[in-house]
Amino acid sequence: MAATSMAAALAATLPSQNIVVAAPAPTHDAIPASMAKVIDIEAEIPLNCVQLDGMVVTKIIKHAREAPSSTAHGLLLGLDLDGVLEVSNSFPLPHHVSDDDDKSAKSSARHQAAMLRSLKEVQADDSVIGFYQATTQGAFFNQTLVETQAIHQEKLRHGGIVIVH
Repeated sequence: MAATSMAAALAATLPSQNIVVAAPAPTHDAIPASMAKVIDIEAEIPLNCVQLDGMVVTKIIKHAREAPSSTAHGLLLGLDLDGVLEVSNSFPLPHHVSDDDDKSAKSSARHQAAMLRSLKEVQADDSVIGFYQATTQGAFFNQTLVETQAIHQEKLRHGGIVIVH
């Protein structure tokens, strides 16, 4: 008599039918009545101010100090509530030293998508509202800054914001 493996014994106890479980349909919560006047879904309320969380400022400064080059870039995350753009989180974008712009752009896009997906899983703010750039000696106005802002101007609510450190 041959000894059966543990995996074979477990497989024998499972039902033979393949049951396909349908993924639950995503549910969209309605906006509570108390927040209906504050949350601006259509971006009709103009921005009056930008409010930066202290953690965001600290993360930008840390990224700037630890950056391998003279510039550091990252995304700003938050919410637009009743004319106040609240920047509640940020994360750095990777710095690429390769000459292949297409490859580094794809790598950066994958990193950005993975970070936003991870933030969504833990129910943190995952709405991109702008970006930051940290430079040395005030040399912040360059072609990259203009191109990035032009992209955000088209895609983000209220055109997005730029923070320069």
